[in-house]
Amino acid sequence: NTVLDALLLHAGRRSPCVVSGPTSCPLQRHRHRQSFSACASRTFCSRSSSRLHQEPASRFYTTSAIRCSTQRVDGTACARQIEAGLRERVISFTARTRVTPSLGVVLVGDRGDSESYVKMKKRAAKRVGIELHLHRVPASVSQQELLDIVGVMNNDETMHGIIVQLPLPSRLDPYSVQKAIDPAKDVDGLHPINAGLSNIFDAQIRPSSFYPCTALGVIALLKYENVKMKGKRAVVVGRSQIAGFPVAQLLLQNDATVTICHLKTENLFQITREADILVVAAGSPHLITKEAVKAGATVIDVGITPVEINGHNILRGDVDYESVSQVAAKVSPVPGGVGPMTVVMLLQNTFLSASRHAALASNDAIP
Repeated sequence: NTVLDALLLHAGRRSPCVVSGPTSCPLQRHRHRQSFSACASRTFCSRSSSRLHQEPASRFYTTSAIRCSTQRVDGTACARQIEAGLRERVISFTARTRVTPSLGVVLVGDRGDSESYVKMKKRAAKRVGIELHLHRVPASVSQQELLDIVGVMNNDETMHGIIVQLPLPSRLDPYSVQKAIDPAKDVDGLHPINAGLSNIFDAQIRPSSFYPCTALGVIALLKYENVKMKGKRAVVVGRSQIAGFPVAQLLLQNDATVTICHLKTENLFQITREADILVVAAGSPHLITKEAVKAGATVIDVGITPVEINGHNILRGDVDYESVSQVAAKVSPVPGGVGPMTVVMLLQNTFLSASRHAALASNDAIP
C-alpha cells in the first residue's frame, strides 16, 4: 500500500460522518432521533434459503439510534484526486528516465460495454500521461491467435502493462489468455502467480506483484473517506478473483476482521447486519437493502449490472442506494463509486510496472 498511500496524500479529505450515541451530539440527537420501536418485527429472507427469518426489530435498532445524513462516497472525485498525484509522478519519472509508461489493451469483438470501458481507460490514461495502445481483434479470432498476440506484447520492452478486456466470446478460454500474460506486466492482477503472491501479507518479504484493480480501488476509497479498518468487522459479499476475494485479503492486511459471504450463504443478511464495513460484489442488483445493514455502517457497492427499464439499459449496483442511505453513514453509488477507482488503480499499476522495469534496467532498488 506504499504507493497508494503516497498518492492519497494528494487526495482531499472529508470530515467523517459519525453515528451519534445517546450521550453525544445532542443537537443531532434532537433533530434526527428516530424510533424503530413501532415495528414489532422485520422479516428477512436469504436468497439462498426458502426460510424466512423473523427477527425482533429491537435486536438491530434501538429507540435511541441516531443517524446523521448519509455521506455519498464519491469515487469520481477520489479518482481525480489520485490522478492528479499520479500525473505528477509520471511527469517526474518520464523526465528522469526518458521512459513513458505504456499500457496495451486487447479488445476482442465489438461489445458496446467493453468499448465504453476502454474509452474510459483511454481518457484517464491521457490525463495522467500514460500511453494506451489499443489492439482491436475480431470476434472470430482463434484461441491460439489471441495467445500469439499476447506473446508479442510480452516481448515488447516498451510496453509495461497488458490487459485483455473481459468478457471474451464464450468459445474462448479467458483463464488461458490471462495465464499467458507476463506476470510482470499483468497490471489487472489476475495472473495465477500474482494471485498467489497476494496471499503473502508481509510487504518486506512479498515479491513485487500486482493486486486486482477493483480491490485496490475499494481500499483507496475507504482510506480517502477516513474509514477506520483496524479492528473493525468487515463483511464481503462475493468471492470472485477480481473483486470479492482480493478485497477480503486487503482488508485483512489493513487489520480488519473479515468474513466472506456469497449468495449461497445461510442467514446472509444476519451476517451483513454485523458489519462496520460492508463490501458487496455479488452481481445481484439491489440485493442489499436497509434491513441488511447495520446503522452507521460504511457500504461499498462493487456490483454493476445492466438492467433494462422501459427499453433502456440502466446500470444497477448490488446495493439499493436509496434504501441503505436511510441507515448507513457512508454509501458508494453506482455509477460513480468503485468504477472510476478501478480505472485509476489500473493506471497506478501500469506506472508501478514501468518503475520496476526502469529500476531493473538501472540496477536500482525495485519498488
